[in-house]
Amino acid sequence: MHLAADSVQILAWNGGGSGNYSDIVLQGGHTVRNSEASVAAPGVRLSIIEDDLMAVEDMFVDEVKEVVDVVRDIFDEVVQLEW
Repeated sequence: MHLAADSVQILAWNGGGSGNYSDIVLQGGHTVRNSEASVAAPGVRLSIIEDDLMAVEDMFVDEVKEVVDVVRDIFDEVVQLEW
């Protein structure tokens, strides 16, 4: 597509408000306003991951303790059988 040299859309990337680059620069940049973040900040995500890891660690430790208790019980029974 070819635009006429006198078209206001010659610099269409600016939203079509001006055909003069200097005018565009003087008017300043485009501002985007967003009242709500669409994604969690990296620090927040890291905090959530750390919380999840701590919960998994706690479950793992509890499971290992149960296994150790079972092994001790079996060991105690074997020792009693030998004597």
